[in-house]
Amino acid sequence: METVGLIVGVAGLAGLLTTCFDVFDKVDSYTGFDSDARYLVDQFEVDKVLLKRWATNVGLGCEDVEPQMDNSRLAVVFEDEEILSCAKTILIDLISIFGEVETEMDKLHLSKRLGLKHISPPSVRKKMGWALTGKLRFVHQIQQFEALLSKLYDLTSGRIPRIESISDFSQSTAHYKDAEPSHEWFEQSRKILETTSKLVEVELKTAITDWLDPVWSNQTYDDRLRRLLPETCNWILSRPEFCHWVSSEFTLNTAKGFWINGPPGCGKTILSARLVHYLSNDLSLPVAYFFFSSDLSSTIDPFVSVRSWVAQLVFNSEPVRELAKVAWDRADAPKATRTEVAALFGEIAQALSGCTFIVDGLDECWDRSDQKHGLRFLQILHRALAHSHTRLLVVSRNEAGIRTGLSAVVEENGLSLVEYQISPKDVRSDIAQFARAIIDRKLVKESWTPSAKQQLATCLVQHSDGMFLWIQLQEPRLRSSKTLTQLKPLISQAPARLHDVYKANWERVCQQEPEDTSRAMSILRWIFLSFRPLTVSELTAALAVPSDNSLGLLLENLPAELDADYVNEEIVMLCGSFIEIHNNPQSDSVPLKTVHFIHFSAKEYLREMWRPKSPLVSDCSIVESQNNELAMVALRYLNLDSTWAATREAPFHMLDSAPFLDYAGYYWPNHIFQSAHNYLQVIPFINKLFHPQNPNGVKWRKWFDAKTGHKSSSSLFYAVHFGFIDTSKYLIHDLKVDVDQPEGPYGTALGAACANGNMEVVDMLLDVGADVNAHLKFDNADPALLIASTCGHWKVVSRLLAWGTDVPSSSYGGLLMLLPCIKGDIKVVEQLLYAGIDPNESLRNIMTPLIAASYGGTSSAAEDFFASFRYKRRVHVDLSDSITSQLPTREEQPKESKSIAAELVRLLLRHGAQVDWQGRFGWTALHLAAAVGNVDCIQALLEGGANVDLVDYSGESAVSKASEASSNSSLKVLLEAGASPDMHASEGFGTLLNSAAFSGSFPLLQYLLSTRCIDCNLKDKYGRNAAHFAALGGNLRTLEFLQRLGVDLAAIDSTGKSLVHYAAMGCNFEILRLALSQDDHKTTPDSPGWSPLHWACRKGDSSLVKLLLQYGFRPTEVSTIEPPYQWSPLAIAFFYDNRNILEDPFENWVSSAKLGICDVSRLPKQYKQYITCCDICREKITGLRFRCDNCIHFDYCFMCYTTRDLTHTGSHTVKSYITTS
Repeated sequence: METVGLIVGVAGLAGLLTTCFDVFDKVDSYTGFDSDARYLVDQFEVDKVLLKRWATNVGLGCEDVEPQMDNSRLAVVFEDEEILSCAKTILIDLISIFGEVETEMDKLHLSKRLGLKHISPPSVRKKMGWALTGKLRFVHQIQQFEALLSKLYDLTSGRIPRIESISDFSQSTAHYKDAEPSHEWFEQSRKILETTSKLVEVELKTAITDWLDPVWSNQTYDDRLRRLLPETCNWILSRPEFCHWVSSEFTLNTAKGFWINGPPGCGKTILSARLVHYLSNDLSLPVAYFFFSSDLSSTIDPFVSVRSWVAQLVFNSEPVRELAKVAWDRADAPKATRTEVAALFGEIAQALSGCTFIVDGLDECWDRSDQKHGLRFLQILHRALAHSHTRLLVVSRNEAGIRTGLSAVVEENGLSLVEYQISPKDVRSDIAQFARAIIDRKLVKESWTPSAKQQLATCLVQHSDGMFLWIQLQEPRLRSSKTLTQLKPLISQAPARLHDVYKANWERVCQQEPEDTSRAMSILRWIFLSFRPLTVSELTAALAVPSDNSLGLLLENLPAELDADYVNEEIVMLCGSFIEIHNNPQSDSVPLKTVHFIHFSAKEYLREMWRPKSPLVSDCSIVESQNNELAMVALRYLNLDSTWAATREAPFHMLDSAPFLDYAGYYWPNHIFQSAHNYLQVIPFINKLFHPQNPNGVKWRKWFDAKTGHKSSSSLFYAVHFGFIDTSKYLIHDLKVDVDQPEGPYGTALGAACANGNMEVVDMLLDVGADVNAHLKFDNADPALLIASTCGHWKVVSRLLAWGTDVPSSSYGGLLMLLPCIKGDIKVVEQLLYAGIDPNESLRNIMTPLIAASYGGTSSAAEDFFASFRYKRRVHVDLSDSITSQLPTREEQPKESKSIAAELVRLLLRHGAQVDWQGRFGWTALHLAAAVGNVDCIQALLEGGANVDLVDYSGESAVSKASEASSNSSLKVLLEAGASPDMHASEGFGTLLNSAAFSGSFPLLQYLLSTRCIDCNLKDKYGRNAAHFAALGGNLRTLEFLQRLGVDLAAIDSTGKSLVHYAAMGCNFEILRLALSQDDHKTTPDSPGWSPLHWACRKGDSSLVKLLLQYGFRPTEVSTIEPPYQWSPLAIAFFYDNRNILEDPFENWVSSAKLGICDVSRLPKQYKQYITCCDICREKITGLRFRCDNCIHFDYCFMCYTTRDLTHTGSHTVKSYITTS
């Protein structure tokens, strides 16, 4: 090599080496994140030293890495220009390997190792981010470093003169050249990764599950699966309805629903358990299930099943875990809100093809008197599952409300439904086997021959009418001491209907000895009214609580031992066939077994029997009075000295433990009803427990504080918190307790009274001098006025204002009115306005009351409020989920709610609210009203003088927001008010006309073109017209309509894409054929950039690929920097998992080996995660997301990012994001 060339070349090499060490220094600042990565860090340090040695050996120096041009060693080593070029390439690769680490660690929110003591320890989320993503990538980088270092040595080893002062470099690196996976370093790294991955996976699953807050029904599933007899419930597998539902074919991108219904007792739950097992084990499908039962205290809300489904899939599916982790990372609250869970459920349904969701016993949580929870649940399922490749199985009774709800959601498209009604013929063979199993277990004497048993089994089956439960209820009649001749008449004469069987059992219970009948009624009452299943030991202790002021449990009611004989004789047999005992999955101990109704129908029968005979007495009054009876039992138990004196070391010795404490201590307030006629009998027990000098009461408060997370709460706080008015009077007036003591989650007793809106207690506290401004004295106290307004209690707000409460300053004055505006609490807002609260107060310049009112009334608005402000006062943390769950979703928002929002808007405007105030992102009240499609609010704002063409910081107007919401009525109001139809639409559509073409909205298209006279060839700033978006949306009818109007189908956008490109992106064969016929050779087969073949392969439609090949298109390659790759159409198909493209033997298709598709699999895993949609091609982003820092939510996929200079001109900064961070 010539001297000049050598100097220039080596100078460039030295610069690369310097850059390489700079990058290493940055990497090193992150590597101390956890101790188990220390071994990896040490190896990294060794490799850096070896690279410096190499630099010294070749004559580049070792400190400043500057080349010494007169060094003869350089001339020897780099005389060959090819060697110099290869050395540069290797150093460039090293820089590339580690250059992204700093950015990656930033995305993982890891703190640099700066040695600052004030840096807080890493959170669980941060450590997981490093362990899940950073560490694995770091090990891979070190492995690459090892390989490149070895190559660097091999390249120059024959040309490096021996230097005695430095060890032979070949000896230093020889062990790297032959490094295999079995090498010690690799083996130790592998073990580190395996151990860490397992620990992190468990921790991540636990943390996300904690956040989802699910109710589990696996105990019910396991119990029913254990009861499943061999070879039973297989009849369903051959039914055509089931075979269609379980098949892998999904017609027209429609989810498949299957409703199995039948009468009570026909084995539906056992059948559900069989199907869960069959689908998850035999077919290996991703399955999530939920079994409703009367034992679950939260079954009134069917949504608990969705939480459980998501939690199960988090445990069993890595892709779901990744999606859930993204949602968990975004969340601030410790528990996921209903809307967050519903959104995550929808993402899972769309992403996890073939997933099956099973809900059994939906009728057991279906409130027949108020069906809104059930209908809302079905609507949530429809929105999440529609147009996905998922299955839904609903098993229930044939309830009219469920039928109506299912029919309504099916009519909305996207979800098909097949119904199957279980008949006695279906279960005949299963019932015969079930009957024989009971007989074999019960009739064990030798006198019972197989023939006699079979005859009795036949008799049972003939009279069962297909009801397993009916046969189970006959079990007490089957005694070995009786003969076949005796039993057959008993079976034949048994009532045929379940109701009559229960009636006979009820009569037997009532005809026992008075003491046994009384005990049976107490057992049934506890099981009926308890908020969770009671264990045998809990129930036994509850039955032993004295009815007087005794100091301990009634010893004569306590067994010497809680064994199977006691349970059978003193619990089960006393209650006829109404109850049964379930095993505890964690223990075989008898005291830990739980007591349940034998079937949901048994509970329904008892509810009927306990209804009042007189029409003057309501059903609820009976239930309330019975609950009060149970509350008195619990309070007696808590007031016993023996309860708190128990050592609890021997948990099942009834005298040395307090087995009933966990239930009685936590649930007794839930059993109290002040409206019941016997409430006066309960008050003395509450007063006794809440007396400040009662040591048992003090112990209970400490126990309950620890259970609920409250801090040092007094008797007065709990009396007010639970709404016990008489006890509050007793503590305030009789005992003169301190009413301003700081305590509890609301700061003071007055704060607690404001939270539950109890005016009588509020007046009582104010009358005795409670400080309405206690929050100014105590750090842990929330402003009483803020609590009352947040909870929507306008009378309390009025009273506090009249009493002289401190009117809040601007520090939180906006917050005071914002949430009432979102919730639609118009009377609260009126009181605050009359008190002089400024309607233009904003919190952190994000939102004013007017903006809050304009898109309020929905759960999403409330969630946005909590997420935006991150307001961590306890009152909001405690109430956020309950508030959002009470509000309807945007889709469910009733007309009355929208009218209230409009009324609020007018009220605020009358009091001087600024109609065009711009908050976060430049949004105004009109923007948000248009975004939620609230026409009433839009009209109210326009009447108030709103600027209809005012744009936000991304240049979008209210018309854009209405277009995004697909609200034609809102668009019409805005356009008739003078709004410009040329304002570009949001979500990357460019123009309102483009948006209408994409969605295929003919009424809007006709309105824009005919009434508003918009030019049909109108283009957006990227050169796209309506025809492009009609093709992109797959709307052939719309495209043909535009063609007839004269829209230019041959138009080319600013990135060079024609209608052919958009047709391939829209994945519609007929549109592509039309586009090709109209193209007039403008889209040449060898055009640069992403070709229609690339887009067809991205969509995975082989028919599009074949058509393009027929028209002469050939595979071309496109280079990208992020991710670094040469992309052929086949590589795109491989990257997007469209394997059908790879398997189809296309003619004239270039060999996949030449296109290197196998290299695609080497791309880091982070490049293959979905997060959002590209604003250019409208496709879901898989891989790197490129977001503009100057625009609002403007994202590119990596394919569209290649033309960003054409679509994003100017000084805008676009950054890449790895989707898993």
